[in-house]
Formats: sequence, structure tokens, C-alpha cells
Amino acid sequence: MVRLEEPIERGQVVKSFVVHGTSAETEQTTEIVRGTTIGHARLERFAPRRVTQLTVSIDCIGEPPPIRIRVYA
Repeated sequence: MVRLEEPIERGQVVKSFVVHGTSAETEQTTEIVRGTTIGHARLERFAPRRVTQLTVSIDCIGEPPPIRIRVYA
């Protein structure tokens, strides 16, 4: 599971996001989860997988806010 948090003091800025993971075995990057707004906090669950790297891409309205990312095993 991944938890994304956006400070909403200035309003919601994140329009959409995509989380990619790099496979530990094949070293290929695949999309793990895609979503729209984050708001204060958003939990996204997905099938278990072993990854060595996560990449989060966000599409914002205006200046990108500092995003907090937590990953749970």
C-alpha cells in the first residue's frame, strides 16, 4: 500500500498521479497505480510485488506542493 499526502492549506493542487515500480527481478518499470486528486491523504492498495525503486509522477494545477509518500509492506 502507498499513502500520498498533500498539504491542503492552499487548496488541492494535485490533479492526478501515477506510481511506477521497478521490478527487483527483471529491472523493468511498470505502472503500479494511477489516480486523481490526493487531498489531505490518499491510500492506494495494490497486489504485493517486490520492487527496488518507486517513482511518483504528479500533474498539478499551479506550483507543485511538497508531497509526502509512505510505502507499507
